Amino acid sequence: MSRLTNPELTPISHPAGRDLLGQAGANGCPSIKHGPDELSAASLRKQIGLGSFRIDYCASRDELARHELAWQGLASAANAPNPFYTLPMLGAAWDYLAGASDVGVVLIYHDGERPAEKNRLMGLFPIEWSRELGLLTVRLWRHQYCYLGEPLVRPGIEARVWQLFLDWLGGHRRQPSLVDVNHIPADGEVYRGLIDASAIEKRLSLCVDEYNRAMFVRGDSFESYVANSCTKHSLQEIRRQRRRLEELGRVELKQPQDAAELEVALASFLVLENAGWKGKEASSLASANQSQAYFQTICRAASEQQQLQLLGLYLNGEPIAMKCNFLSQPGSYAFKIAFDERYSRYSPGIQLELETMKLLHEEDSIEWMDSCATRGHFMISRLWGEQRTLRRLLIPLTPAGELALGVSELSRRVWRCVKRIWPASGDKAGGQKN
Repeated sequence: MSRLTNPELTPISHPAGRDLLGQAGANGCPSIKHGPDELSAASLRKQIGLGSFRIDYCASRDELARHELAWQGLASAANAPNPFYTLPMLGAAWDYLAGASDVGVVLIYHDGERPAEKNRLMGLFPIEWSRELGLLTVRLWRHQYCYLGEPLVRPGIEARVWQLFLDWLGGHRRQPSLVDVNHIPADGEVYRGLIDASAIEKRLSLCVDEYNRAMFVRGDSFESYVANSCTKHSLQEIRRQRRRLEELGRVELKQPQDAAELEVALASFLVLENAGWKGKEASSLASANQSQAYFQTICRAASEQQQLQLLGLYLNGEPIAMKCNFLSQPGSYAFKIAFDERYSRYSPGIQLELETMKLLHEEDSIEWMDSCATRGHFMISRLWGEQRTLRRLLIPLTPAGELALGVSELSRRVWRCVKRIWPASGDKAGGQKN
């Protein structure tokens, strides 16, 4: 079974370069400054022929609508699907979650010589202006319910689009010093394009964080997949819990079939999630009007596009576990799951995950599902056999950005050396042991 990880932590496409300190970056992540000599802007332009590029910037929500058709075309043709950066989901996030954040959308168009190549949207970057290391920073916008920071880019010109984006930021009147690219899959062409663009422009690109996230990749059959991903003891226990659950009454898997059923299911999900630990910690979707409205809006929009999978495990007609997935062929994303904690002894969440895996093996158009889980999530990692590596890169645009990044990295390494030489010093500094 394939694993979508990059355990050696080396950059894809070409050997690792050197950062400001002449070594690999933080946490063993690669730092790229120089790349292969054969890469050049001219060679990249050959991929798309002649023509000119232009960059539009939407600084307000109202400006997004005029890009709708081009946006839809890009989303369906993009190198990697990212439903969080489609117009319905990003627009809803802007409406309900942006608050006072300084956000915008950078759109890169190409006008070719042929009529079919006129006004083609080639790349789309939702951004937020903020501060990092005391400097003005542009980060790819990720609100609390956005689990992927990969921009939408047409296949074949990833490096060129990144070049244009970085050059535009470098010449912007606000003069940002850093670019923060977070939660970008390290196994994709968009990531490779960023590394190549950094090499072409001889920009420093420092990986400051990464983690592996559980992922499902459809196997030959549901039975063989579960047998390979779960231990024999775990499967026996899950099946025992299912038998005990079925002794309580009728157990069914349901999905809404029309708009009326969808509204009932959405209300049920919100109530179910809010009744559990997330409600007690005020982190449930229903704990704030804005997050509840965002959830309802994106689910309705996805349902209209047949891209919503809202599953429920019901006991005697009442939901005991529910899961919301977004489908974006050939992949999908597990957005939220909730379960009735009164039935914890039967593991209703795990029972629903198994039902999801079975459905995905029956759906030929969906090849994989990203768990969107936090790092080290125990439950999903024991069920799903694959992983994907997500990275965070910081890219300086100014000498001040390079200096701040270098000083930060040096401080991090010095502190690691101090803790290795005098392990107790870290405990004394913090006042307690970790």
